Amino acid sequence: MSQHSFPRPDLATKTRDDLLDQAGAVAADFGLEALSLTMLADRAGVPVEQIYQNFESRTALVDALVDRLLNRQTEAANIWFGRYSSKGRAVMSDHVEDLLQALYLAGRSVNGSETLQQALISMPHLAERRMTLRSQITDQFVHVLGAMDPSQSRDRLWARYRIAVDMALSAQSLAAAEPQEGQRERVIKEAARVLRFALEAA
Repeated sequence: MSQHSFPRPDLATKTRDDLLDQAGAVAADFGLEALSLTMLADRAGVPVEQIYQNFESRTALVDALVDRLLNRQTEAANIWFGRYSSKGRAVMSDHVEDLLQALYLAGRSVNGSETLQQALISMPHLAERRMTLRSQITDQFVHVLGAMDPSQSRDRLWARYRIAVDMALSAQSLAAAEPQEGQRERVIKEAARVLRFALEAA
């Protein structure tokens, strides 16, 4: 058993999502570097063999946690684009703060999200996943805005929105780490201004 002991309920099969919930809780309590497959088995109250059936290594477990976070944020972005992209640039601009709030809340819905956000910045092998989300959001902006004004160069639009999205989501990550509610709201509002400027300048 690991050095961290948890109450062990009756052993029962857990779903992959259940195990990821528990892994996120361990990461939140002890830090991502402390997370191991054995510790997860202790926390979930299952044989370690069940953990290995779902995650072949600690790296695979961490990757699954990060992918879960990013998938929820991607889903939130897709919902926002589905709601506003057909309503024109002005409406999108008016609701750009809603996008950042949705991304923030989607992240918060994942156990251990603050630790995972930090890992996306500090762990080199996770950087590509973070960049993929930002590129996907950029691509959606370029697709929508390019269709509104076909005379605009797609390369120029992509560069503009890639920079704006990166700045806005970096600030959004700061909001996730900010302990005070009022400060989080201010950070998100300032991040929205960056993205709004890019929209209105297109």
